[in-house]
Amino acid sequence: MNMLRALGVVLLWSTGVWAGPMVSVTLLDGSTVSGEMTSLTMETVELQTPDGAEKIQAGSIMQLSFDDTVSTEKAAPVTAITVDQSQLQLERFTSDGTQATLVHAVWGEKTAPARQFSALRFAPLDDKISASWQDLRRRNTREDLLVIRKGDVLDYVAGSVGRVTAESVTVLARGKELSAPRERIFGIIFTSQPVPPGARRVAVRTAWDDTLQAQALALDNGSLVVTTSSLGDWTLPVDGLASIDFGGGRIRMLADLPVDQAGSKAPSENNAVVWFVSKNSPAGTAGKGLLRIGEKEYRRGLWLHSGAVLRYRLNREYSRLKATVGFELTHASRMPRFEPRVRLVITGDGRDLLRQEFSWNDPARPIDVDLKDVRELSIKVESLGVSQGVLEHFALGDAQVIQ
Repeated sequence: MNMLRALGVVLLWSTGVWAGPMVSVTLLDGSTVSGEMTSLTMETVELQTPDGAEKIQAGSIMQLSFDDTVSTEKAAPVTAITVDQSQLQLERFTSDGTQATLVHAVWGEKTAPARQFSALRFAPLDDKISASWQDLRRRNTREDLLVIRKGDVLDYVAGSVGRVTAESVTVLARGKELSAPRERIFGIIFTSQPVPPGARRVAVRTAWDDTLQAQALALDNGSLVVTTSSLGDWTLPVDGLASIDFGGGRIRMLADLPVDQAGSKAPSENNAVVWFVSKNSPAGTAGKGLLRIGEKEYRRGLWLHSGAVLRYRLNREYSRLKATVGFELTHASRMPRFEPRVRLVITGDGRDLLRQEFSWNDPARPIDVDLKDVRELSIKVESLGVSQGVLEHFALGDAQVIQ
């Protein structure tokens, strides 16, 4: 516990006043301001820093990160996406065709009009069908789509979706009402709805991978009240918040983008790696571990074995790639014996954007890569160690691309 947090605890005990969360605010110029957040609105963030009180205008903020967020280990079975592009990770979603009932593991039960949802997903995305799912969602469809996965292909039935229960989904297709078992359905894409007009939105992300597109924010004694156009007001505990993107969706986590890993190869014939990439946790932890780079842990990012090659189709949509990079140190106690080393190579359309070498005991390094006009981004980790491939575990913490 640092001195500023300790002071906040003392004030809380002595005065009964809630001590605000510790946050780090990244500004558009790349600099960072850290401290205890005392006030938050769509227009300003107020911090108590070691140098005193500081008021920051929201227009100069790229992202606000919560330092003491409680991490989660459980993946929710339902992903619900609203018309305003809020995204919720739910334990349960049911609908009578008019009103939807949402059950969240942390915030309990809430209801919302069914027409406020643009898509539901009942199974996790993987790299083989991620692009197909996004393509279906981008269609300007006049009918609802009941999406079914067949191997690595997504198929669908078009119609009008009615009831959604825990066991089945009802759809009216070609004049006939059909009932499909829920376990056979990959997802539902609802008839395209226009995005509601309004003021600039701010994306609030939680430790459970929810994203709420906020129209208004209010800090209230240990909670953040988020007002959305699709779901109304949501009251969120601050210790469950991960970050706030003041660009309203300008920032995407690299682990959330579709990726082609087909170019990955084992670093040596004697070290036949069968897995090269793990998203948001070290390989072998079943998604429950945190990435360790230097002296810090990261809830979001990429774990890469040497030999990994990742290709992303950015289509000139992003301007920067930011991350903290270095060896992933879950197995640091074994590394001195093998002294692993790697080279990180990042290219854009075949042109080198970054090329750096790392030893296992080097400190973590921040990177900020210019992606202007890049169509295809490639990230490669090359083996340089004497024991090729042994414990060459590299990571990109909080890896994100910015529009």
